[in-house]
Amino acid sequence: MRSLRSALAIVRENRWAYLALNLAYYGLIALAMGAATLDRGLHLRLIEWVSQGIQAGGLAPIVRLYASGNVAAAAAGTLAVNLLIGSLASITLPSILVPFSGLLVAGLRAILWGLIFGPGSLATGPGQILSGALIVIVLVLEGQGYILTMLAAYDQGRAWLIPATVGAGNRRAGYTAGLRRTLSLYLLVVLTLAVAGVVEAVAAIVVIPRLA
Repeated sequence: MRSLRSALAIVRENRWAYLALNLAYYGLIALAMGAATLDRGLHLRLIEWVSQGIQAGGLAPIVRLYASGNVAAAAAGTLAVNLLIGSLASITLPSILVPFSGLLVAGLRAILWGLIFGPGSLATGPGQILSGALIVIVLVLEGQGYILTMLAAYDQGRAWLIPATVGAGNRRAGYTAGLRRTLSLYLLVVLTLAVAGVVEAVAAIVVIPRLA
């Protein structure tokens, strides 16, 4: 509980940055969804490209987990990918090397998400609408995990750039303090992505096939 309170305190301390990151991230997704609706060819080409990459790439084991119908295993696999690749490798590590750089990577992902998950058709039936609603819920939950990771990257960069914001006397001390605060925020990242993984697995394996 103490670790959770510490993480929440960092979010409250950066509440305006947290709000701005939410608006920017979800705003980029919404704009890209609009673009995908207008350019159906781009939307379909991206879906085909991503599908081929997943089937033949490193995410193929995750595809097999979903195909197996094992919700728990699929949720765990989703959490591992989103945490290790989506958060740590794509946002946190770049920002540790070059402050704030992970924010750009996350922004590009938001745009890609919007282009891929844009409305498939303007004429939809009840099943498609419910499936789309579930996809939006998953996007919001996973997005929140990435936004918290972005907040950690922002806080890390700010601690290095302005050490006094974390009570440090120089940039080296600020950088070290920023790393500790990033580790603290990762508790929220893990919890959020765990919930997102369960929702995604249940939606993809149990709910959406029945709606279809």
